[in-house]
Amino acid sequence: MHRRKRYVGVTLKVDTAGVARPVAVDWSDKISYPVDEVVDMRHTKGSIGGDEGVRYTLRFGGVTTYLWRTGKFWYVEEKVIDTDEPLP
Repeated sequence: MHRRKRYVGVTLKVDTAGVARPVAVDWSDKISYPVDEVVDMRHTKGSIGGDEGVRYTLRFGGVTTYLWRTGKFWYVEEKVIDTDEPLP
């Protein structure tokens, strides 16, 4: 298994101070995952490609994951199962 960038749409809520927080991650045109909690937000480099940006730690549906923003683009690190690996 490896990870790759999957660009996603994001629905934001912007407060009066101009701070934008994700409230939903749009996986496709038909699937959107509401964010239960933004656990953390920090400037850092991505683990894929080393792009600098903002990493959001999100919790939704009992899962904690990262959402990245680099410039105007948003992505998650999608898990990809290699076809030559045996399934557990």
